[in-house]
Amino acid sequence: GMPGMTGPMGMPGMTGPMGMPGMRTPPPAPVKNDSPVLILLDMNGTLLLRLKGKLAGSGASDFTHAGLHYYLRSGVTELVSMLIRHPRARVAFYTSMRESNAKPAVIKITEGMASAAELDQLTIYDRDYNAEDKSGTKSWDTMRDMHRIWSTPGKIGYGFDAGNTIMIDDTMRKMRNFPDNVIVVPEFKEAVHRRDNVMSELSEHLSRLLDDQRLGVGGYDVRSYLRENPLSNEQGRTAAELESLRPSGGGGGGGGGLL
Repeated sequence: GMPGMTGPMGMPGMTGPMGMPGMRTPPPAPVKNDSPVLILLDMNGTLLLRLKGKLAGSGASDFTHAGLHYYLRSGVTELVSMLIRHPRARVAFYTSMRESNAKPAVIKITEGMASAAELDQLTIYDRDYNAEDKSGTKSWDTMRDMHRIWSTPGKIGYGFDAGNTIMIDDTMRKMRNFPDNVIVVPEFKEAVHRRDNVMSELSEHLSRLLDDQRLGVGGYDVRSYLRENPLSNEQGRTAAELESLRPSGGGGGGGGGLL
């Protein structure tokens, strides 16, 4: 930043004892700016696509694991890197895959980003942290169990709540109990999505949110922010709206029952 703004050259009248005595000055922003935000990232259909076969028209997969091809969405590494570095973000992956199948993708996405020890701290909430979706059309349909995320000690989400948690997902269905806490992105299901701008648009969107000084002050929380600032990706909005209109609540099968 410009040293003149905060250094001794700063205008003393703004913050110092020269301030107008009768005026209440708000608490200094940096203190508030530390209030953390939990960002939960869905994996399959959002950050990546996992298939038994090849993704038509897309070239080689990024890697294979347990006989499945994994295709990373363009910009996913930069998104996760931004979140890991942001002092206010607490990041975790929240997936209906088993951890053994999610971990290789997390390792690939975070390659060269931090030390092995730091990356080992990255939390994966896997299938066990999801709840069965009784209304789901398929036997493996799950819903997000936010209370479990917030109440499991020793994990990054412990102690967070609906005021400071955001889920990034490709379907509204799994988050229908917390519609104000989800950013729905267009689902990654075809080759064209592998090269789209969704991850970079999301990264800018989350970066603006995390930098917002109002968050965590006087009842203004992530839900207020997301209501005022929906993800500018029209596709995503439409996807969310279509999802809520669809009678089956469908979508989000995510790999046809592959765990």
